[in-house]
Amino acid sequence: MKTHPHNYENKSLCALCKGSCCKALPGQYAPSDFKEPITYEFAKGLLLGGKHAIDWFEDDNDILYLRPRTIHGGMIDPSWGGRCIHHDLETGCELTDDVRPLQCRMLKPGGVIGSLKCTAPSEFNKENMAKMWLEHQTILKELRRELYED
Repeated sequence: MKTHPHNYENKSLCALCKGSCCKALPGQYAPSDFKEPITYEFAKGLLLGGKHAIDWFEDDNDILYLRPRTIHGGMIDPSWGGRCIHHDLETGCELTDDVRPLQCRMLKPGGVIGSLKCTAPSEFNKENMAKMWLEHQTILKELRRELYED
């Protein structure tokens, strides 16, 4: 299992924009973010716990993955945006580094006078992050069928 020790969090820079990224859409988890193997029961427990959602990268065959829910989202949420459930408007992310999604940890705040531009290595874009979940598609697709909310 590949680990990613880097963490580009810079709370002082993030405070300047008040979490624009976090308010736009939660970052994606990698399977290695979890301390337990990704089983049907484990993933279902995460979804029923109210803080996680199944989303997907759209291509010829949608690639499902887990990410934090949005404030108004549900367990199954092919979101085009929304504030991360873990983002507090006053204090920022409530998650500690050891449980923050990999994509969030890889987001590098960048300061430019008058604006902020955050970047992440292309290895951590939406498509590449989703591909980390390829071996778990059967589990996630079964859960999407079972838990889909109308």
